[in-house]
Amino acid sequence: MEKIEYLVPDYFTEFSCKCGECRNSCCQGWGITVSMKEYFRLLGAECTKDMRRKLDSSLHIVDHPSEARYARLGPGWDFSCPLQAKDGLCSLQSHLGESALPSVCRLYPRAFRNTYMPEGAMSGSCERVIELLFARKEPLKFVPLRLSPESAEMPPTRQDVTREVYKLVRLFSVQLLQDRALSVPERINALSRALIDMDEHKARDSEAYLGAWDSASPADKDAAFNFALGVSGILMDSSEGFAPFFESSCKNLSLPIPNGSKPDESTLKSACERFYSAKAHFEALFPDWNTLFENILVNHIFFTDFPYSDIRDNFIDESAALTATYLVLRLFAVSYMADKDQLQDLTDVMSACFRVMEHTAYDYNACRAIIHLEKEHGIRLPEAINLL
Repeated sequence: MEKIEYLVPDYFTEFSCKCGECRNSCCQGWGITVSMKEYFRLLGAECTKDMRRKLDSSLHIVDHPSEARYARLGPGWDFSCPLQAKDGLCSLQSHLGESALPSVCRLYPRAFRNTYMPEGAMSGSCERVIELLFARKEPLKFVPLRLSPESAEMPPTRQDVTREVYKLVRLFSVQLLQDRALSVPERINALSRALIDMDEHKARDSEAYLGAWDSASPADKDAAFNFALGVSGILMDSSEGFAPFFESSCKNLSLPIPNGSKPDESTLKSACERFYSAKAHFEALFPDWNTLFENILVNHIFFTDFPYSDIRDNFIDESAALTATYLVLRLFAVSYMADKDQLQDLTDVMSACFRVMEHTAYDYNACRAIIHLEKEHGIRLPEAINLL
């Protein structure tokens, strides 16, 4: 089979699955959907009686099935895959080989696409990906790599910009995020301002963001913290698997677990003080935190096609979503690590955040929430990230 040239992050070939050694396995917490072709292939697979029993009881045809999304390999009562063995390995792969796996299991955390050009991205929702990104000190690069075709044999799925414009804007975005003369918040704000100036079409729903990056309101740490807390609730609402990280973070700040009611002002004030104390601990623990965040954010924008994500239609929303992503990552990095000192703990909470941010409608929901939160707390999104 003829190979195709993909653009991939330069650590792409370094990745290998941790299998049973993974602390937060991709086999836990997610229901896997399979295509019609994969469903019938699994139904007809020659295997042991025990494996046949597992397959038959685990595969369920979804409501409104399509050829691409036909059945679901549902998680069990403990949110783990029913095919995962006690040693953490996949029993399906052990019995029938890697080729028997559904494509999503075989490829994850790799994501192949041809939205504008053939690309192979890596999701930050995988703890091994975050470990590779945290281990590097140099800026992330993207390189051509010839691979067997996964999606690139299909024609580009979007034609709203040329490939040349896409490549130039993406390169510009990466270079700005990697400008180490600036702090990460300064880079994000500079990138957002530049993209908004580029955008020739302003969506009606995005008018609240116009001028946000020129705001000169007085700095208010309490407002920044409360703003971040409001945006972070989206992660809790979107994923039950994120609950342990959310609860641990709240505990470290002496905040009650959100139950629909808003904590009183004194509780929030106390939590804010604990957060900024934890921030000092975090920055002493990770003096290179700007580099850590740079690498995971650059990886994230490549994974999401930023600023041409197919769920955004303008650079204003794209910029707001990226800024909110950093704000929430920063909030949980600081608060979750308040009583910890190991890099693997930071790895775990960051990959948990990306499980929501890269695999749900987080960007859309965050953009909708930001409009109301800015009014409620009297602070603009760019100011909030500068203070956190």
